Amino acid sequence: MKTDRELAAKALATYGNDAQLEMINKESAEVILAMAKIRRLKFNFSEDKSRKTEDAIEDFLKEVADMHIVLQYAELIYGGEFIQSVIEMKENRLRKRLGIKP
Repeated sequence: MKTDRELAAKALATYGNDAQLEMINKESAEVILAMAKIRRLKFNFSEDKSRKTEDAIEDFLKEVADMHIVLQYAELIYGGEFIQSVIEMKENRLRKRLGIKP
C-alpha cells in the first residue's frame, strides 16, 4: 500500500517519537475493538444486523488504514530495512507452508 513517508517523517519531527509511538498503541487498540464489533454482530440477531455489520466493516477498514499510516512511524524510528527483512522471511515461510515456491 502506498503511503506518504514524507508526511510520516514530518509528523515525527513535529510531534516526536514518543507521541507517534503512542499513536501506534491507540490505533492498534482501535483495530482490535473494530474487529471485535464485527465478530459480536455476527451473533446479534437483530433485524438491522446487515446495516450495522456493513457500518462495522467500514469502521474496521478505516482503522486498518490508520494502522498503515502509523506503522510508518515504527519503520522510520527503528529502521524499515529490518522490518522489511522480517516481512520477507515470514512471507517465505508462509509460501513454504502453502506449497508455493519463493
